[in-house]
Amino acid sequence: MCTSSKSCCKPSHLDTLEQLATNNGFSEELPINKSTGIKDIKALRNRAKRKFLQLPLVFGLINLIEHYEELLLSSADTYTSQQIKDLEYYQANKKRFWNMYHCAKQVVVDQDKVRSKYCKSRLCIICNSIRQADIINKYELVVNSWKEGPQFLTLTIKSVSGPKLRTAIQSMQKIVTAFRKRLNKRVERELAKRLKFCQSEEEEQAVRADVDNTLRFMGFRTIESNYNARTNEYNPHFHIIVRHEMHAEELLDYWQKTAPLKGWRLEKGGQDIKPVTEGSLIEICKYFTKLTAKLPKGELKPGEPTRAVYLESVLTIFDAFYRIRAFQNFGFKISDFDIEEGHQAPSLTTGENEEEELEPLDPPTIGIYEYNEQIGDWFSTITGEPLTGHEASESLTKVAKNVRYPKDYYK
Repeated sequence: MCTSSKSCCKPSHLDTLEQLATNNGFSEELPINKSTGIKDIKALRNRAKRKFLQLPLVFGLINLIEHYEELLLSSADTYTSQQIKDLEYYQANKKRFWNMYHCAKQVVVDQDKVRSKYCKSRLCIICNSIRQADIINKYELVVNSWKEGPQFLTLTIKSVSGPKLRTAIQSMQKIVTAFRKRLNKRVERELAKRLKFCQSEEEEQAVRADVDNTLRFMGFRTIESNYNARTNEYNPHFHIIVRHEMHAEELLDYWQKTAPLKGWRLEKGGQDIKPVTEGSLIEICKYFTKLTAKLPKGELKPGEPTRAVYLESVLTIFDAFYRIRAFQNFGFKISDFDIEEGHQAPSLTTGENEEEELEPLDPPTIGIYEYNEQIGDWFSTITGEPLTGHEASESLTKVAKNVRYPKDYYK
């Protein structure tokens, strides 16, 4: 439910993704439009699966927002300025959640491509998977170009309550930004000292290149938050990849000294440095929150899903990340790297139970395909044929429908 803070009473965005969407909330300019071919059956089936998983989440969020809206409307005949802002918040987010419902609901098959419109919502499973693939495909080349042994850091604090989550995220960002600025100033001082001894333009260029390669603080990071249903608390944390081990160790030391001074308790064993592996990129580029949380032991049932979507926690995290960049690089521009069109990172996986050894489908009929919410696939409006052959299993249906409302929803 919307809190009283001004910043939380506004709709959220997906970094540059949703912020750059068109006025109606949709855009056809996502990278997936350039790379999804008819023969890429695994990608199409996984997208059909994500669409199926997302629908109960969308309906749950809309129901919850409408519930809060009705409570507010029935509470008084006249409304305060804050209540008016809350109503605007509910209406704006309902629109975004309906955009999630319409995201990729209709696809167009045109020769060898499958195209659709995407909502770019921060919570959208489909759009986030596109974003994840795009980031991995780009930054894999960056990491591979760092020969100094890039490191993977995890920085976290003790879990906090929902009302404190946004404050915690902002404070954590300020700590890391302060470290980056301090390190950059030190590098600039060292560069200026070395440039004094240069006798030619060629020498200056060589010095600058040496400083950039050996001292410049380069990397990228993501900040995200998980929800603990047992304690009803949230765990914000950073995943950071940096080029040099010495920078990773220095950042960790700075974090451990500074975070407690800002009033945050550190999670014991939560801080970590390890060499980058294939899985590091996937970890750092995943969603800004897991939409599901582990069920408390008392709620576990044999044969039933062990995780559920807690709608109120999803809204809390959604609001806490308002205008906060979940992913950001520093020390370099991605445009400085020569990334070939169509490059695909071989290490990309979705973390879902994907089908193996899929049989190729017959070329589908050119035209429009509409998504069937019960079956979990798109069907031709002309012939009725399915696009991917995906059918939602019983276990997948159980997972999709395991949505939990807050207790006051039933009062």
